[in-house]
Amino acid sequence: MVRLRASALVRGVCFWRFEHGLIEQVLVTDAKHYIKHFGARAFKPVLGNALVTSEGAFWHRQRKLIQPAFLKARVRSYAPIMVELTKQMLESWTPGKSVRIDYEFESLTSKIAPKTLFDLVDPGEANRLIAIQPRPYTPSCLSELSSQHQPNRSRLCSQ
Repeated sequence: MVRLRASALVRGVCFWRFEHGLIEQVLVTDAKHYIKHFGARAFKPVLGNALVTSEGAFWHRQRKLIQPAFLKARVRSYAPIMVELTKQMLESWTPGKSVRIDYEFESLTSKIAPKTLFDLVDPGEANRLIAIQPRPYTPSCLSELSSQHQPNRSRLCSQ
């Protein structure tokens, strides 16, 4: 059981109970009975019909397709790659010089995901593999995107 202080919007303290069986029941066994949080659905204009935003039978199909990438042995094999790429990032920093940590970790993630999941070194290779070209966006345009009834990926805000 974990004690968490509630946000300013909710007074009091919340207690969360984390049990493997209950988590599996919500995420796997009874997943069809739950809907995504509105926060996840708000990103649908940016992410499309992705695993994070989809629901129902489509979500279930996507989840089965991606499941092998997250088996325990596979995830363990990602650790050395993640450590090496993180070391490379840290070595590129100059002592005493400021870095944009959001950019640095976004860049790190864009190297880790293609390398661990597809054995690709260049993030651009992953884009060609899945036939999309990412469009940059900023958090300030998310409210505009989430309010659109007909999302249009070509209209994403640029940095």
